Parts: sequence; C-alpha cells; structure tokens
Amino acid sequence: MLEGLLILGVGFIILIVALIILTGSIYIVKQWENVAVLRFGRIIKINKTGVYFKIPFIDSIRRVDFRMRTLDLRGQKAITKDNISVGIDAVVFLRVEDAQKVILNVVDYEEAVSKYAQTSIRDIIGQYTLDDLLASREQVAKSLKNIVDELSAEWGVDITKAELQEILT
Repeated sequence: MLEGLLILGVGFIILIVALIILTGSIYIVKQWENVAVLRFGRIIKINKTGVYFKIPFIDSIRRVDFRMRTLDLRGQKAITKDNISVGIDAVVFLRVEDAQKVILNVVDYEEAVSKYAQTSIRDIIGQYTLDDLLASREQVAKSLKNIVDELSAEWGVDITKAELQEILT
C-alpha cells in the first residue's frame, strides 16, 4: 500500500515537471513580429505568425518587432557653414526589414541608428549657411534619410522617413 502511494506520488511529480517543461517549450509569434530560433547560438530558422515548439534547454528564441519605430533626435547642436550654432530637433522613422541581419549585424539597432543619425545631421548642417538651412529643410531631411538608410540597410533596418521638426538659432 505504501509502495503504491510512493509510486503514484513520484509519477505525479514527473507528470507536473513534464507539463512545466512542455508549456515552456511552446511559444506564440504575434502578427507584427518574427522569432529567430537559436540552437547553440546559431539561427536555425525564422518563424512568422503562429504557434511553435522549441526544444527545451537547447533552443532559445529572439523576438524581432517589425512595427514602425520613431527615434527622437532632440537638442542636437550643430554649426552651420557660416559658423552659427544651431539646435536641431529631428525625428527618424524606421522599420526592421530583415530579422536575421538585425540579430547578427548589430547589438542595439535603435541606438546605432540614433547615434549615426546624430553625427550625420551635424555633417549635413555644416554644409549649409543659416539662410540656406532655413530655406532647405526638406532637402536636409532627405539627405539625412538617404545617408542613414544606406548604412542601416546593412543592419536589416529601413529608414522610411526623416523630418526636421525645429531649427533653433
């Protein structure tokens, strides 16, 4: 009788542990994301929307959000061609295009795009006089988008738009 209860208790514990492991192995990929499955640190597949199973303790997952993001570039100081210090408030709109590149090529793509955009806007502003800068806001924004988009494409990120919100003298 005691042995039967002991076997039943051990069986129950094994069943609970198996259920815990099984529920930790099932994951859901939402419509706006992709999930990279890594096995021993190597991407073995990219899953799109649906319910999936991963091998416990061997596979890990990394989620990549494909929704539009905005990076606010507030209070950027730059010097124009005619040596006038200006403050620039800009915004960059970006979207991930390639989950594998985002995971493999850059640690923090938002931070990388932000820093690159900050340095690029300073370089662009330095090519204009203050009067030309104020008259060419759209051209400056277009140049910023093109420059940042060129580099960020290597990271699997697309810059959809860049805008100058304000130029402070």
